[in-house]
Amino acid sequence: MTIKSVISYELGYGAPKPSELKRKEAVQFALRLLMTASEFDSATGGVDPNRQSFATIRILTGEGIEAVTEDDQARCL
Repeated sequence: MTIKSVISYELGYGAPKPSELKRKEAVQFALRLLMTASEFDSATGGVDPNRQSFATIRILTGEGIEAVTEDDQARCL
């Protein structure tokens, strides 16, 4: 299974759809995908909350681009 297939599945069958997720749910989804990808691909750094290693995440909204801080990511895990 690839990350692309997970996203495709969620787009087709997920409830709610990725575009309908609340902010916290969207961040959790992104972090889980990164953690999964890093298990299968050594070039993907992933996320490691034990080492305070987080991703650069941006959320696109109607008002613009919003950064998700490391503290926000830690609270979502």
